[in-house]
Amino acid sequence: MKSWVYVQVALVKIGTWGSGDHGSAYDITVAPQRLESISLRYGKIIDSISFSYRDREGKLHTAGPWGGTGGVCDEVITLGPHEYVTEVVVGMFARADQYLDAIGFYVLPF
Repeated sequence: MKSWVYVQVALVKIGTWGSGDHGSAYDITVAPQRLESISLRYGKIIDSISFSYRDREGKLHTAGPWGGTGGVCDEVITLGPHEYVTEVVVGMFARADQYLDAIGFYVLPF
């Protein structure tokens, strides 16, 4: 019989990457635990990003859209109940104005 041990792990904030100095700073106010979906609006560049995530208590939060209303394509990536992003992201922060200028990530180290 398997037994699981849950360990409280602190979030790590890394980044930002991009042109960085333009636009306004955006961040989340509740620590993320699980990424649920990512939405992008884009054309030749990413115009805006938004995402939804769950906190430690399982409550759903939405951040964004961060950026402008331009672009001609909308893309939504929704994670199923047993799908997880394993390498990078449980949440994001950014600098944005008319476009997404810079992005950083919250990660849960293993």
